[in-house]
Amino acid sequence: MASWRSFYDVANADGDYNTFPFLEVLRNLHLSHRPRFRYLREVRKPTLILYGDKDEYCYNDVPGCVAILKGVLERKKNVELGVMKDTDHFFTEREDELARLILDWMER
Repeated sequence: MASWRSFYDVANADGDYNTFPFLEVLRNLHLSHRPRFRYLREVRKPTLILYGDKDEYCYNDVPGCVAILKGVLERKKNVELGVMKDTDHFFTEREDELARLILDWMER
């Protein structure tokens, strides 16, 4: 159950939930009026972004989404990208491995 306001927040292309507007880039759509990846461009702290290679929110194109992010982040040295094989958006049944990757990254 969701309220109309919750739905609008998620569905609004100019809303705060449109943090990773991959569909707009992959399909050459112009849904939002705000700059794409505006929040990601402002990240100042060290950041690790991980995807599963079967991430269902990447429109069946995880390599394409990662390539988009690489382009957006090409000048940012504080953000690292990674892809974990054989898992989905939620890293189902790979949580322990995910935790180890994050811990290892934090220890560097």
